[in-house]
Amino acid sequence: MENAKYDQEFVKNAIVAFQNDSKMKSDIDDYMEIFNGRKTGSSEWKDIFWYFYQIQRAGKSKDEFFAYMDDCEGKELDIKTVHEVIRNQFNGEYVAYTTALMNTVNEKYPLCNGPIIAAIEERFRGNINYQNLGKKDYLERYYKVLEAYYGMFLSGEADRYIEAFNARFPDLGNQLDEIPKSKKVDYVLWSYGAKLIADKEKQKSDRKPSNN
Repeated sequence: MENAKYDQEFVKNAIVAFQNDSKMKSDIDDYMEIFNGRKTGSSEWKDIFWYFYQIQRAGKSKDEFFAYMDDCEGKELDIKTVHEVIRNQFNGEYVAYTTALMNTVNEKYPLCNGPIIAAIEERFRGNINYQNLGKKDYLERYYKVLEAYYGMFLSGEADRYIEAFNARFPDLGNQLDEIPKSKKVDYVLWSYGAKLIADKEKQKSDRKPSNN
């Protein structure tokens, strides 16, 4: 594996970003509603899921999406097939919607969105295979994310993120053991990736010439 050992500095920065993420508590509260309500499939649960993953931006009825999610339940998923269905539903790529569905149905599939891609690019900075992931074909992009996660679990890096998640949310009690490990890693990487994106935007803004 290319990432058989991990970057201690990256891990430290990712965990600090996660610990300092002021919005994380409310995000976890929303996620736990999704996690605990999944089996009900109620309209309230679907509304929470829809807005949590910002799928409302696509302007598409929920019925088709959730009918397909139910159809995927308990099956071995083919990434390309799932993505083609989602792309047809939403008239675009929307790889983040594909992985939101797959992550909900089967915990072994991580999310793949802007912040997580930013974190993985930083994690493997200097490795050309992981640079500019957001510009790659959706399948190539997601396979690289899967490869990165696999390496993190293999090397023990993921354990550091899981420990950080558990330490921040002890009030979840026994449910901590029920939350998928991949989801805990998602949250740490998402926090760091969001910070990296915000820092980059701030740098761009700071470089803009003043009109004064």
